[in-house]
Amino acid sequence: MPKLFSALCLFVLLAALATPATPVLAQEFKPAALTQEEQNWVNRIETYLNDIKTVKSRFAQASSNGALAEGSVYLKKPGRMRFEYDPPVPVLLIADGWWLGYYDLELEQVSHTLLSSTPANFLVEEKISFNKDVIVTGFARQKNFLSLTLVGKGEGQEGVMTVSFKTNPLQLHQWSVTDAQGVVTDVTLLEPKFDIPLAKDLFVLNDIAHIKRSTQ
Repeated sequence: MPKLFSALCLFVLLAALATPATPVLAQEFKPAALTQEEQNWVNRIETYLNDIKTVKSRFAQASSNGALAEGSVYLKKPGRMRFEYDPPVPVLLIADGWWLGYYDLELEQVSHTLLSSTPANFLVEEKISFNKDVIVTGFARQKNFLSLTLVGKGEGQEGVMTVSFKTNPLQLHQWSVTDAQGVVTDVTLLEPKFDIPLAKDLFVLNDIAHIKRSTQ
């Protein structure tokens, strides 16, 4: 892998999912002034997200600094996720319900951080309340898509994320996060499958040698 491309990809992946959220104060953000129709959509989205139990999908990832990546994602509530990146990106992310492990298969290194301290936690919370857990600071709708900009309220969960949905029918489509340097990373689901059985061993944290063997 070219060194520059590798550095860009790894920087973006860390910023997007595996690093603690950029500290922000929830009181600095005001809830969006929603119309009744928009509030109805927010209520529908909250119910929809809480009804999802698992997700399996291919994904495409793009950042504002030009880095691109693809791979497969597995999400299982509560708190479990797995992001497998296609070559040449030597990265694997696994959350086991408590910890998020970042595996660099090229450097044979692994690091861990609390899942609750990252923007990724929102994706696999068992129940989310737009009144208690997050502030809806933005609402946008265009044709068959809409997006919500969210700011976390909980201690250690602060951060800004924009989540986008298809509306006909309602379906999770994309999420975007912004790191401390202002780099925006979009992750788009490609032909996702919802609420299908997923093997438990997808979400087990292991040493780097075991992970390398399982991915070969």
